[in-house]
Amino acid sequence: MMIPGVIASGFKPASISTPNEGTNVSLPAFVAGTNMIFDTYNDGAFDYSRATRGAGTTDTDVAKANGAVSTGKWYIEIDTTLLDNMTSEIGVGHDTVTDYETALYLQSSVWSVSNDRTGVYTGGVDVSNGVDAILEVVEGSRMMIALDLDNGKLWIGRDGSWNPSVDPPGGAVADADGLTAGSYVPFISLFKRDTYMLIPSLSDGLLYAPPTGFSYWPGGV
Repeated sequence: MMIPGVIASGFKPASISTPNEGTNVSLPAFVAGTNMIFDTYNDGAFDYSRATRGAGTTDTDVAKANGAVSTGKWYIEIDTTLLDNMTSEIGVGHDTVTDYETALYLQSSVWSVSNDRTGVYTGGVDVSNGVDAILEVVEGSRMMIALDLDNGKLWIGRDGSWNPSVDPPGGAVADADGLTAGSYVPFISLFKRDTYMLIPSLSDGLLYAPPTGFSYWPGGV
């Protein structure tokens, strides 16, 4: 895991929170493709939902979390612990999506970033606003998502930093906007066997505080 407070070049810092060291709250549940395996991982301090790509190495497996929301401003963290330089994606999308075998960037009701392309993609199209920083998943990073469903806006951060030209609390500039109305959940996808991501539960295990006016995702992620 990355060390809180280490800011990647070209990014601006987010607020750093003190993780809750009390009793862990419920971990998120998922619906996933046939080769995705979920278990509980403990890093010595907190429990996480661990998503691992199981048998079969040529297909993509997608998973979506519980806790759909259709309004409000929400914050999510996902730890990209071991991706092995293979295609892996994180994002948000409509809870009605049931295709668990197609890469997220190709799905028209999901907005995602990955570790093999730069930008926010939906339906195979880069819809990012051209802000001046990398929108990309990096192995071993703590990825951050800020989702404003009241205004259809999405921001992506990494290791405690947001892109320098965007402002999640103010909402003036987003990494992507125009997200369509609907009930949203977090999505992840993994391509290669034995790669995995860690998903904290609410404030347990999170490294950073949500932007002002945003709340932790209500479904456990």
